[in-house]
Amino acid sequence: MLGMVKSSLASISVVIPAYNAAAFLPATLASVFAQTALPTEVIVVDDGSTDATAAVAAACGATVITVPNGGGSAARNIGTQAAVGEYIAYLDADDLWAPEKLAVQSAALAAYGQPAFSFTDHHVFDERGLNARQGGLRSHPAFRKIVGPTRAETIVVAANDRRPVLSDMYFLPSSALVRRADVLAVGGWEESLRGSEDFEFFLRLFRHVPAVVVMQPLLLYRRHAGQVTSAAIAMINREFEIQRLIFAAPERYPRADVAFFLNKGSLLHYRAGCSEARLGKFDEAIVSLRKSIAARRTLRAEAVLIASQCAKSPIGQAAFKTLRVIRRKWRSKRRIAGPGWFRNLQKNDHEPS
Repeated sequence: MLGMVKSSLASISVVIPAYNAAAFLPATLASVFAQTALPTEVIVVDDGSTDATAAVAAACGATVITVPNGGGSAARNIGTQAAVGEYIAYLDADDLWAPEKLAVQSAALAAYGQPAFSFTDHHVFDERGLNARQGGLRSHPAFRKIVGPTRAETIVVAANDRRPVLSDMYFLPSSALVRRADVLAVGGWEESLRGSEDFEFFLRLFRHVPAVVVMQPLLLYRRHAGQVTSAAIAMINREFEIQRLIFAAPERYPRADVAFFLNKGSLLHYRAGCSEARLGKFDEAIVSLRKSIAARRTLRAEAVLIASQCAKSPIGQAAFKTLRVIRRKWRSKRRIAGPGWFRNLQKNDHEPS
């Protein structure tokens, strides 16, 4: 068992919401306890798990809070309320941190010298290794639009009145380091959301404080079949829920993002149609794409609509299946082994203590 940890820089509490995460927690917690700047405490909020999540977390040295299942937002709020650190480092129960993650972020926030939160770049990985084709902040057009062509190691991103700061969720909660006081000041995580809650929370946080972005990939984001975020259509439907929250209380969010969401209906329907088409649900796709075109006529929506209509024919279905096979092969390429610390942590996977 790993002992209690002592803070070596800023006072940091790590908060990990966990639901049936026994298979992944050993590697995740090992990456926390291997930090070059150790946190003050590590809290695992067992969100009503039916497996050995609580026992595994305790055996690895974390403080465990067991609660009835209430979702990730509720679990993060409970962990935040219990935390004693000045900062909260959120971490999903299946992701991994590079050893220097907390040290680099603490130093970046100290150098900035004003109230702010921080997030880092990331890589995506699965059981086959790192995926060199996926992930990374600069793969998101919204992030590139905000920061421009700069190649600085640290970038400050702040809400402003001219353009939306978070028109796409380009970073991940597991990369965030946030002052506990700021989390409480914006009202914590929205517990009515059971998905995409990170997007809504960080919109409110951007309204309150800027972000210091560390452009090193200090987070490894795990992709696996059991993730909530793997359901693309459900995720888009939750964005409609977020849209309703924003319209109900626009003063809580950055002004430009509110304006963006006022006009986002067409885009959400378009994205839903694309996701449905990729899954072969062409009747649903046609309905969504027609809604998108009704809200705002665009060439890309019309093109996907025509493709979806054509794909319903026997020839179209055969072509669709072929393209799906090609896409899977393309996405599976360029896995790399990753650094030594990553390979060592992977050995802990599926080995509950």
